[in-house]
Amino acid sequence: MSKIIAAFMVAFLLCAILAGIAEGGGGIYTTSLTAAVTDATTTLNVANTGGFLSSDVVTMGTEEIKYTAKTSTSFLNCTRGYNSTTAKQHTINSKVYSSEASIINAALGFNVMSTGATAGQVNVIAIGFSFITKSVPRLVTWDFNFLKEPGMEYIRWLLIAISVGFVISLAVTLVSALGGLLQGAWLR
Repeated sequence: MSKIIAAFMVAFLLCAILAGIAEGGGGIYTTSLTAAVTDATTTLNVANTGGFLSSDVVTMGTEEIKYTAKTSTSFLNCTRGYNSTTAKQHTINSKVYSSEASIINAALGFNVMSTGATAGQVNVIAIGFSFITKSVPRLVTWDFNFLKEPGMEYIRWLLIAISVGFVISLAVTLVSALGGLLQGAWLR
């Protein structure tokens, strides 16, 4: 079973890298402000948030800004001066970027480094929760744009069928193992 899991994860990683290359990503995602902001503004209106994670940290100049939600053209619920930086005013067309939005982070659906750094002692639990709630659904649905192109959707459906079978077999294995443990504990 461990070889199947390893092969599945390698296939997902390769698809994530291919998706990043096909979509021109993998590096630093950049956009620009469409309206000036003060040092207290909590919504950043930008040209486009495509490629940015749904919740992450962005940088403008020397200021880091944490956002917890986004629309197609705004970062919402911003914490200004995040990570001991100083909140500042920024003019229209100021660059907004995320230096940590790599292919892997985009594929997983969360920022691996900031989750580990900001979660403190419970980072294993936080990363595990993010993996289960964000990455596993992406693993099962193969949510990559290049697999949604005409002609490629058949490959995506085949991968989804394999993924569903994999998840079901993994669940059966875990339930069987748990049942064996419980039965062994009951007999003692």
